[in-house]
Amino acid sequence: MTSNVDDAGNANNPYPNPFTNKVVAYCEEIGWNFEVRSETSMKMLFVEDDDRSQLVFFNRQQTGNGQEVVCVSSPVVRLSTIQESDIDQKAFFNELLELNARSSNYRWAFTRMNEEEELLIACVDLLLDTMDLKEMAMAVSAVSTVADRMENRFGVDEF
Repeated sequence: MTSNVDDAGNANNPYPNPFTNKVVAYCEEIGWNFEVRSETSMKMLFVEDDDRSQLVFFNRQQTGNGQEVVCVSSPVVRLSTIQESDIDQKAFFNELLELNARSSNYRWAFTRMNEEEELLIACVDLLLDTMDLKEMAMAVSAVSTVADRMENRFGVDEF
């Protein structure tokens, strides 16, 4: 991870805009280390109370009506790992759908990493305009906790 402060002591936000400004301000207030990767992407390593850690991403997206959304996500496992594992894939994918239907504070999704690979991620979408510090912190905690538990299920800790 890179430092949050440059040599002049200024906040490290090379891509200032409403999304990065708000997420950077909240991360700094909480004391999290983060990296602003682009105008639409940030990442951080969230450290749990038991010293376990989980990679968390913040990505800017837009709804159909133009509202900006902060997608808070944590990667779990590559789809190829799931395909190569001994689990019943159909039952597992149905389980993910059921968990999505029951969960009020996160959801499971697959996202493309590159042409050949997809990741299972835990994610939460928050409206940028109304997102507050507590809501963002709770989203980070939720996705990192369930992602870490799912990693344990597959016996991996890649992220």
